[in-house]
Amino acid sequence: LVLGGYSLDSSEILDIEAMRFRPGPQLRSARACAAAVMLDEHRLMVAGGYDRLGCCDSTEIMDLRKAPKEDEWDDESPPSLEKARFWPGPRLSRQRGGCAVARLAAPGRVLFIGGFDGQERLNSTELLDLGNYVIPCEKRPPVIGEKVVSKDGSAQVADLYKPKKKDDEGDGEDSDEEEHNDAEAEEGKPRKKNWTLADRDEATIVALYDPELDGDSDQDDDAEEGTFRLADLEGTESAWQSIEGYGYPPHHHMAWSVGPTLCCCRSGSAAVLFPTAPLREHKPRVVVAGGCDDLPNQALRSAEVLQVGEATQFMDAVQMCERRAYCGASVATVLGKLGNEPAEKPSGEHEQVPQESEPAPQDATSDDA
Repeated sequence: LVLGGYSLDSSEILDIEAMRFRPGPQLRSARACAAAVMLDEHRLMVAGGYDRLGCCDSTEIMDLRKAPKEDEWDDESPPSLEKARFWPGPRLSRQRGGCAVARLAAPGRVLFIGGFDGQERLNSTELLDLGNYVIPCEKRPPVIGEKVVSKDGSAQVADLYKPKKKDDEGDGEDSDEEEHNDAEAEEGKPRKKNWTLADRDEATIVALYDPELDGDSDQDDDAEEGTFRLADLEGTESAWQSIEGYGYPPHHHMAWSVGPTLCCCRSGSAAVLFPTAPLREHKPRVVVAGGCDDLPNQALRSAEVLQVGEATQFMDAVQMCERRAYCGASVATVLGKLGNEPAEKPSGEHEQVPQESEPAPQDATSDDA
């Protein structure tokens, strides 16, 4: 989808199979040098840029879930991109013409970078939290009455809640029946019913472990730190279980916050999230390259890097061969591999034993972006 341009509020759709453009949905206003990013699999956001009056702080969002279907008589028909509409989105904290954008590796986070506010080029960034992700219960203490869901999206199964036995209550017959049921459970026979939380269903917290009640008759012996009891939609309660398998459901409220600071002011730059391979050993990085600085008609050669999840400020990384303003950037793949991930050897080819030699110096910035 190609969006806007100088004095244009139109868009064009590229059909990859036919390699042909056709008209796309109309923007709410004409804008050029804007930033566009897919927020998730359904929503596209266009932010900042220049309209007919100057720099913009507005955003627009296209949600394919609200678009009419290609075939209105077919319930399984996909949404029509041509008939989709853009709706007003949350405003940036300031005008950002020619800003860049990168969707971060962390779920529900989008970073808008630099830009021009009509008076000066900016070295600030803004972080958009989409609120469309599950927050693990370990992140903050749970509260009785709150809703939780399965953190990994799979069904959760637990034992039913069985209140603590009291010696001063009940008669001998009930006690004998409970002992018989306990004996059956010990013999390995399956229980008649377990507490189950299905995928995407919510449960309510009904009890929390209280360290001040340790040894008290009001708290079950099975309760321990980091556990709670839940009730499903039917009101059936579970036994005490760990909070590690659960999270708070998404709230879907978008919120802006101040992002990390750039090393220099720049607009018209390119930004990309570079997934260093393998991801298990190296955290992803945001690379910002080129653009214009405060000097008139002066393009930049520098590139900056942000270690996602660690640094609070960008770091100077490397100089490009030429000055580049209003450039583009993308992660390049070689034989389907990213960065410095080694390619697979052809079948039948044996690995050669390397000769002993002096170790080569390690370059911290050896990955290609």
